Amino acid sequence: MDVFTPTKKSVSNITPTLKRAVWDLYIGIGVQKALCSLCGINAIFGNTNSGFECAHMVARNFFQEELSVYYLFPSCAVCN
Repeated sequence: MDVFTPTKKSVSNITPTLKRAVWDLYIGIGVQKALCSLCGINAIFGNTNSGFECAHMVARNFFQEELSVYYLFPSCAVCN
């Protein structure tokens, strides 16, 4: 098996409510458009299917608590 071949498909457990909370915390309540916090180049939007994703700041394997806004960071699809 090739080292770069993923063994299983990753499953996201980031709910729309949690995704909204990440946006509100890091970008701001009521803000509709921002640049990606990681690259500063790509635009992300606060609505669904807009290129806005939540990147894990800490890999899921390394935290024992339930997923929260403090483990996530807003990013564009390219950076995530």
